[in-house]
Amino acid sequence: AKRGLFSIESDLENLDLPAASVHRIGLFDVLEHVEDRQKLLVEIRRVLTSSGELIITVPALSYLWSAADEHAGHFVRYSRKKLKQELNANGFKLKESHYFFATLVLPLLLLRAIPYRLGIKQPVEDESLLKQNGGYLGKLAQVIEVRLSRWSPIGTSLFAVAVKEDAL
Repeated sequence: AKRGLFSIESDLENLDLPAASVHRIGLFDVLEHVEDRQKLLVEIRRVLTSSGELIITVPALSYLWSAADEHAGHFVRYSRKKLKQELNANGFKLKESHYFFATLVLPLLLLRAIPYRLGIKQPVEDESLLKQNGGYLGKLAQVIEVRLSRWSPIGTSLFAVAVKEDAL
């Protein structure tokens, strides 16, 4: 809004959108922050058109749970199976899903998850992490990541596209 763009600040339910009025909804690192995910998914299903798509990214792999997840306000980390079950239970069918950020699994496991399980409290400083570009090693990891992203059986995040169950 500050830049002159039309903006609405609201949750989906309070927008009071007509049923079957939206073709595509994206939840990019949102679902894991919602305590009552069923309520949100029911509303998304209501407003999606019969051929509409729900596009999601979520943090993956419960064994990577750490203080960073608690700090971020996450309620859950997902596996493909868990996300599929949650979507199915709310009237969606998974059309496509794959993990990404496979090259970050080992570093997050070693630097966050294991210390967390050992009771080692570490400060969570996302700002300092965001300023790091990784240098040559970071660039190499990006190249590897692009090549792995569609086929990796692991990753720190999960991408999925779902449709209404009756749309298939």
